[in-house]
Amino acid sequence: MRLNILVLIVTHNPKIEIILHNIYCLRITSSDIKILIIDNNSDIPIDLIDSIDFFLKFRKNTGLAYAYNIGLEIARTLGIKWLLILDQDSKLHGKIDFDKIFQNYNNLLIKDHVAIISLNKMFCYTTDQRIGNFIVCKSAVNSGSILNVDICHKIPYNTKLFLDRIDNEYCYRLRRNGYFVLAYNEQLLTHTIGDKILPYRKLLSRSVLFLFKLRRIRYGIKSFIASSRNNDVYVYYNNYLRYYFIIRNTIYLILRRMIDSFYASTLITWSLSLYERTNIIIFIKFMILAILHGIIGDLEKDNKKLTRYL
Repeated sequence: MRLNILVLIVTHNPKIEIILHNIYCLRITSSDIKILIIDNNSDIPIDLIDSIDFFLKFRKNTGLAYAYNIGLEIARTLGIKWLLILDQDSKLHGKIDFDKIFQNYNNLLIKDHVAIISLNKMFCYTTDQRIGNFIVCKSAVNSGSILNVDICHKIPYNTKLFLDRIDNEYCYRLRRNGYFVLAYNEQLLTHTIGDKILPYRKLLSRSVLFLFKLRRIRYGIKSFIASSRNNDVYVYYNNYLRYYFIIRNTIYLILRRMIDSFYASTLITWSLSLYERTNIIIFIKFMILAILHGIIGDLEKDNKKLTRYL
């Protein structure tokens, strides 16, 4: 079976060895696969990478959502059915059995309403519902998502969000339009969020987290003890502005009911993560700005001020 897939890799100063590894895995999978790299103004020469079919370089960092929309438009123009998105730091496990995945897909009664098939189930917000070899999801992380071009080009990504909560908002919108987000039952890539994982060290952070754990007592002492044993860690980003984008975009989306309401509960831990990475003055400054711009909703204007620091 001829594979009708375009793979999109969006880059911004990536580790070249990971890009080359993924290209190798795709080439040994099938010669039918087309590869597109969209570069968000990297300082390193991405265009020198061999074995890719298409390359676009933007003069400024336009964010992920805009690049995804361009990828969907290119796929549609080329008459390609599926668009696989890969982050620059995600690593394929090897050759991918797309034939098996799409054979399972073709057996689904709901196949005409499937917008996304994720190869990255560990980072999906899954439900208890299973359909064949797939798990029904509320949200799938961008990297490892195979987009049905016929469906997704009609529902573009929200470019106002720039970087964070793009996938959560997009999947929410797809579901509200009657489409399914599925995760394949095998994990086919290694994916990381952030640059590393670190424990909370500041007293205020640990105190706040303890108070939240204390609420588990209402479910019984065993529940409290079990939650107390959990290691309190956070996602570390080298650039602390990523926390700002996450907090701002979450507030913006929650207030406008553009995302599942349970994401509101993540605001505490993301705020503590910003506090861990900065000092109290920077923390207060960016929390005020995140709340202000999240309420006002002038994200595009705010993005222009901040993208030069990413």
